[in-house]
Amino acid sequence: MNKGKRTQKITVNLATPTVGMDAIHSAVRALYAYKRPATYKDLATAVNMSETYLSSALSAARDAGLATLAGKRGLYKLTPEGEDYARLLSYGKDSECREILKRLILESPLWSEIVTFLKVSGEQERNASDLVLDIERKLGKKWSQRMRDRVANAYSSILEHAGLVQVSKDRIISQIVVEEGEAELPSKFEIKEKERTREGAVVSVFPTGSKPPDFMDISFGPIFLRIPAELAGQIIPIVTEWMQKTKTNQKISGPVA
Repeated sequence: MNKGKRTQKITVNLATPTVGMDAIHSAVRALYAYKRPATYKDLATAVNMSETYLSSALSAARDAGLATLAGKRGLYKLTPEGEDYARLLSYGKDSECREILKRLILESPLWSEIVTFLKVSGEQERNASDLVLDIERKLGKKWSQRMRDRVANAYSSILEHAGLVQVSKDRIISQIVVEEGEAELPSKFEIKEKERTREGAVVSVFPTGSKPPDFMDISFGPIFLRIPAELAGQIIPIVTEWMQKTKTNQKISGPVA
């Protein structure tokens, strides 16, 4: 008799900064001047700023790909791109900094759903809160209105600095150029195809709106894989066979009465 099935919890990581570019620049400058990995407390003391402010700024800089954790929890350092960004920032090279940030956002999995939202929106004027709602929903969160406002303002600030949106009050307009064939990409996972195995299990194949069109998410019950589309035909039979063998072994080695 089954005592309940364990399902694998899928963790979704998306950028949710709560401060904008002014704070990120403060964190980047502080780390660059400190010249070694530091915690928000180290930096707050060194640059005479609020610990809470520096903590949020470092987290946002990490979301932006300019900083990363350095070993132990709470210890930050600049990424190679962050080092370059800080150097250019110290020389007043604003346009070069914006290009680095733009590239980091477009290439980062943390921003994939945000970028997809902007691509799907096209030239349509959207409220920044619509983007926050979309991300809150995908993360399965229940944010307070204060948190929503902070994230909306942060998105607007960061995306505008990267040249990915135009901001007018609380409205944003995507500035992302959609390549031919990209416009049809779904913004959410939708079932595209279902195949029934010999055991009756359903294999669902999803197009990944957050990934390039040559990748797809595949669900085998509680097991989820993200693979290149061209390998799907090879991987599905292998995983299906493994699941069938596992199921058979479980029946053979089941609990003794």
